[in-house]
Amino acid sequence: YDLILRNVMTIERGACDVALADGYIAAIEARIEAFGPERDCGGNLLLPGLIDHHIHLLATAAKLQSADLSGLVREEAIVRRLREAASKLSPEEPLRATGYDERALAIPRRAELDCWVADRPLRVQDRTGALWLLNSRAVAQLGDPPWPDCVETDDCGEPTGRIWRGDAWLRERLGGRPPLLAPLEAQLSRLGITGVTDTGAANGASEAGLFERSRESGQLPQKLQLMGTEDMPEGTGYRRGPLKLLYDERDLPPLDIVADRIRRARDQGRAVAAHCVTEGELSYFLAATCIVSPRWRPVASISPAGRMHHMVLSIPGSRCGRARPGEPHRTGRSVLTRHSRRTAFCRCTFCRSISRRGRLVRCRRTPPPTSACSTEPFATSCTRGTTQ
Repeated sequence: YDLILRNVMTIERGACDVALADGYIAAIEARIEAFGPERDCGGNLLLPGLIDHHIHLLATAAKLQSADLSGLVREEAIVRRLREAASKLSPEEPLRATGYDERALAIPRRAELDCWVADRPLRVQDRTGALWLLNSRAVAQLGDPPWPDCVETDDCGEPTGRIWRGDAWLRERLGGRPPLLAPLEAQLSRLGITGVTDTGAANGASEAGLFERSRESGQLPQKLQLMGTEDMPEGTGYRRGPLKLLYDERDLPPLDIVADRIRRARDQGRAVAAHCVTEGELSYFLAATCIVSPRWRPVASISPAGRMHHMVLSIPGSRCGRARPGEPHRTGRSVLTRHSRRTAFCRCTFCRSISRRGRLVRCRRTPPPTSACSTEPFATSCTRGTTQ
């Protein structure tokens, strides 16, 4: 045997020995009479490998190689952490930091970041992962305009150093190699994690190829499922997972575009995972689902592999509680399980609810006298979502 685990506790057999060979369990007996490398497990419980069903592998690997600002809410503590990290780098080497908390100094601009670190390019990611903050030397590396919508500019058209949801554009402008996955793999293995689901919304053919090569080289031995875009191909080193939808309440695309993406995912035999961190984003996703399935009911509308990510609240008319086995809408703190027929989403009830609460959609028609659920899609009566 390659390894014999002595004195382990199993759920079905109690205390026993377990022998491993060629990466598999070869024998489970009360006492294995064999020789080979051994480890006394001291009666600890032997469990199957754990699965991390929501991780961003490249971002997490990059974070391990960045200055961590998590939990720092005083400016002097942040500056001290950044300068300590910079002192370990070679001259002119860019400094990357993550976990910035806006309670420290709101959302600083490039000039304020220059006061923190001025001798090298500095990129700071906020704690949500959606916003990048750049000092002047980092902004200079971005090249020349025109600037995309993700780059905030001042009255003179110059970048302020704030970049919102611009990861793909930053990678294109700055170049560089992807982070090494081996340190992250070692950390996952120490925690007993043998399978992961990368939930990156931008995962496509190039990212899938990168992960496939990492698995072939042994940098990432964990079983891998990838969420991502419609153009992600099937692969041999990973399982293609749901289509990931990522949108922000402050800049929602037309509902028809999201509905078309849901249709394409279903044509591919894929589920849909939606990023919902606000009530408006949740309601918007439900509306897009109703366009695809006019006679929609929540539990039946999304395939069993579907999910809503980060949802910690639900809209009126939904009941939150613990989902029963097979009900797919598992979330951070609450679960959208079943919808009351008496308050089912007719298009105008839906519009009135959102416009009253989040002001995301305005209905242009007079509400009908009945509250029965309409079979017409919301797009026939709602304008594009706008925030106020």
